Amino acid sequence: YLHEKGIVHRDIKFENILFESADPDNIMVKLVDFGLSKVAQGRRMHDPVGTLYSVAPEVLYQDYTQACDIWSIGVVAYMLIARKRPFEGKTDTTVQRAITLGEYDMDGEIWNDKSPHSREFIQSLIRLSPSHRLTANDALRHPWLLQEWSEYLITSRKSNSTQQESDIIS
Repeated sequence: YLHEKGIVHRDIKFENILFESADPDNIMVKLVDFGLSKVAQGRRMHDPVGTLYSVAPEVLYQDYTQACDIWSIGVVAYMLIARKRPFEGKTDTTVQRAITLGEYDMDGEIWNDKSPHSREFIQSLIRLSPSHRLTANDALRHPWLLQEWSEYLITSRKSNSTQQESDIIS
């Protein structure tokens, strides 16, 4: 929605994502804190803003478009699965270097049982070249979101219903 309106958030991170409701039948995710957002209408931006752990490399180079938000969504998705940041280091300079080189890994036990779609989704968002990243609309149509998340939500709702029925019976 934001990108369709020409708005770039420029600081998508965990701290700026909230759930409107705890009700599993009415999940609504909200993006908050528009203090750094900008109405860009397709124009390039040049001011270095955002939070280091989720900032796109082109923001560090101070020449970027709305694709910087897509990178940040990829970082958040990575963190949801891996439970760690994709770009880490002992100093900000080390983190910046990892970001500008696109150095992150999907190795290790945490990734062994993850679906190929989840990996491909993240990799298609955290790409060094902004023109090679998915657009917001393309990301919303990705199989991981359309198929696997909807299956997860259906399964989750069924297990919640079963638990609620069990609680009533007990």
